[in-house]
Amino acid sequence: MKKIEIASAVICKNDSKYLVAKRTEPQRLEGLWEFPGGTMEEGESIYQTLNREIYEELGVEVDIIEDLETYHEIDGDLDITIHFVKCEINEEYDEESIELSEHSEWTWIHEDNYENFDYTTLAKLMLDELF
Repeated sequence: MKKIEIASAVICKNDSKYLVAKRTEPQRLEGLWEFPGGTMEEGESIYQTLNREIYEELGVEVDIIEDLETYHEIDGDLDITIHFVKCEINEEYDEESIELSEHSEWTWIHEDNYENFDYTTLAKLMLDELF
């Protein structure tokens, strides 16, 4: 079984909205919404991974606010650990700066609309904690 660790950015706005992005791959997750982030490389910390992945995926930098939850899941032959970290977009950037490279779209969700989307399993767990 392959073990992977993922750092995922729970990017907030006004402490009431959160940025989610729609996956394009792998096929089993295509079309599901998630918090952006990615797999930690050897020797990388959670925060280093977040900074690298968010810049690669969204074209912006984030400021770390606090660690949230860590979840574990077995998905087929994958043993997944995902670290969710609350962040905000660095003040040098704004929403217009976001350029997607690995997702088909992004949006802000909040308590009144978050149930209108289909999420990856672990993103849904995190959202249930937030709302």
